[in-house]
Amino acid sequence: MIDGLLAAATLIGATLLGGAAWFLHVVVGRDADATVRQFVSRWAWTAAAVTVAASIGDLAEAALRIGVGADPSFFWRYAMESRQGNATLARVALAGVLGLLSSHSRRGGSIVAIAAIVIMFASISVTSHAAGHPGPVAILLDVVHGVAAAVWLGAVVGVAYSPLWRRDEGTRRARLIAIFDSVSATGLAAVILLMTTGAYAALLRIWGPPALVRTVYGNLLLAKLALFALALGIAAFNRWRGLRALRAGAAGDALRRNVRLESVVLLAIVLVTGFLTATAPPEPARRVLRLITVEPAPAPWLVQARAVAGPDATIQISLHVTDAAGNGPPPATPIGVRVSMPGHDMDSGLLAATRVGPGRYQVRIRSDMAGRWTLLVVLPEGRARLELEAR
Repeated sequence: MIDGLLAAATLIGATLLGGAAWFLHVVVGRDADATVRQFVSRWAWTAAAVTVAASIGDLAEAALRIGVGADPSFFWRYAMESRQGNATLARVALAGVLGLLSSHSRRGGSIVAIAAIVIMFASISVTSHAAGHPGPVAILLDVVHGVAAAVWLGAVVGVAYSPLWRRDEGTRRARLIAIFDSVSATGLAAVILLMTTGAYAALLRIWGPPALVRTVYGNLLLAKLALFALALGIAAFNRWRGLRALRAGAAGDALRRNVRLESVVLLAIVLVTGFLTATAPPEPARRVLRLITVEPAPAPWLVQARAVAGPDATIQISLHVTDAAGNGPPPATPIGVRVSMPGHDMDSGLLAATRVGPGRYQVRIRSDMAGRWTLLVVLPEGRARLELEAR
């Protein structure tokens, strides 16, 4: 839970920080006056503080988990010698750079800001799930995904809370329309990139519908997709109804409320994405590492089990059930197996084992996710509990 909160805070901070730099240098540009620059500066430095604190906290949590106790020397070595440590140090430095860039709008600043945003998200991607795939493609697309999210969120947050809304109507209307046009173009490009890179990442990590609906990672991804669809709907409404009304002379208060709602939904998407980065993606088990008895069957029964990984994310369980004399249960005796994964909403319900010989039974189970599974063998006079670990 702690690692999920820290990962989410890091991603929210980095996305808002990159978005602040994008809004100032690309959306508003050199036309930004003192009030807009002051607004973006406060926004950026707040996001930078969140990014730095969460990144260092995440690094400390990892060092404590790997090292022995709270040894400061180990933390420093881990920061200097590990990939996560190097990425965190780079992210801390980039937070300062982006904070400074978001406080000043000068010629050539947009190029430097875009480069810093890309490197910021590269520092996140090199320690993400994407880094576990061979080759650079997954990491590169993950960086594009993060940058696109920062661009969209930054444009929306900048408009939603801009001090331009506090100006008199005659002064603000033309400026807001021009900024909304830029935000619409930004949002369209970001949506295309997010959908493309997101689909690629989902194909890499979600191997089938069961993994989508029966694992924590899959449930978080479904929540993210639902929020993304909601954000698209709000953005489309703002573009085709709200902006048109603003052009026609409406005050724009309704549009401002809807844009703020869009910003809240986008922040919720980043929050869910942060928890996704700290959740192990589902991967079907390809081999059984061990199968041990945790709770033996009550007398007179002895249960022996063997497990073999099969095709299509399945594991075949073979049971040998005997009494003290070596005799199996009567042929008509029902033997059941129930499989579940602790911490995940995955429970097979009671499965009837097939009798294949005296005292011998078989049942094939689904292994939607590699990890540790609990097997309950249900006998007429009790049950046995086994633990299976598969990778």
